[in-house]
Amino acid sequence: MSALNWITVAIGIIGAVIGITGWLSGRDKKTSADGEWRGVVNTKLDTIGTAITSVSSDIKCVQSTLNEHGKILANHETRLTQAEQRISKRKIQPLE
Repeated sequence: MSALNWITVAIGIIGAVIGITGWLSGRDKKTSADGEWRGVVNTKLDTIGTAITSVSSDIKCVQSTLNEHGKILANHETRLTQAEQRISKRKIQPLE
């Protein structure tokens, strides 16, 4: 082989080594970036999960309060009905 052929082969091999090295480096950077992105996403999902748990407990508290108010309202309705019945038995005439 002539010197020109050897130079061409050497440049080809050097170019291939540089290309493969660049490709591997880019792949590593992409993998690292994907790992960071996944870490951020997992952190956000954990935050959302915590918030959902908090909202769920708040909803349970509101439901409990609503149930208590329902019982109080039912008690008042019963008392009002009893008072209306007592008034109608006495046949009290309204003031004019």
